[in-house]
Amino acid sequence: MSGLLARLVILVALWAIPVLAGDARAQQTAKTPGVDVAYEEGLLSLEADGAALSQVLGAIAAEARFDLFLDGDLSRPVSESLSQVPLDQALRLLIDSTTSVFLHDDEGAITGVIVDGEGSGQKRTIAHRSSSFMLDRFGLELVAEQDAEIRADLAELDAPERAEAMAWLVDQGGEEMVGTLGYFLALDRDPVVRQEAASALRRIGGESATRALETGLGDKDSDVRFQTVESLGAMSSERATLALGTVLFGESDPQVRASAVAALGQTRTEAARAFIQAAADDSDERVRTLAGDLLAAWN
Repeated sequence: MSGLLARLVILVALWAIPVLAGDARAQQTAKTPGVDVAYEEGLLSLEADGAALSQVLGAIAAEARFDLFLDGDLSRPVSESLSQVPLDQALRLLIDSTTSVFLHDDEGAITGVIVDGEGSGQKRTIAHRSSSFMLDRFGLELVAEQDAEIRADLAELDAPERAEAMAWLVDQGGEEMVGTLGYFLALDRDPVVRQEAASALRRIGGESATRALETGLGDKDSDVRFQTVESLGAMSSERATLALGTVLFGESDPQVRASAVAALGQTRTEAARAFIQAAADDSDERVRTLAGDLLAAWN
């Protein structure tokens, strides 16, 4: 997912990625069988009848004009009907629990999506050539040149040392380290390091840290997603509220969804209340109960 600064890159060996929908748009002149897509002003309408997830995503990417990178097995059939749903929300609903990366421009529009299907995990790497390719591909100037040396040095440490270094980055550079922390949240092999990166971004706060944190919402590890939600809950911004709201529709772990509901309850905005009302119909009893209690206490 999920950037966004927020999602910089997923840990993928790019030379193994089989689909680059952004370069294939011009070749897609016929509709994908079983998929009907309409996109206008950020809203997506979709009719899918048993088409493979990879085909559905490809059709959406072609219509909404964003780059799509797919890896692993994404052949599961999709039967879904959506009418004028925000693109980000629609994609998270379709992708569901599959690991994903969302890249946005400075205006918040999706410029790229990376989806990591079944069987792709063993091909992940923190290789510099992979991350550099992705940064160049999307034209993202996320970190200063001198920060590249910091990232290279930290990558040589073992996992416990890298995890400890995430807090050190905040002490050293504060907001200037957002790009580097986002890099480790997206790219590091170890989930504990990614958790510490999300926690460090919480300490920095602000819009850029919020955008970087959106990276963690698509992480394969539920503990990383949980920490990301906890950190977003401390941001108290409209963007953070939207990110937390999308968790309720695309997150498979009820504990993470419950954390998102609790965080939304602290913001006390009408947008947050609308998301909590949706959570009152959650499939998990704990999430439903928490949402109901928050709504009952809402002033």
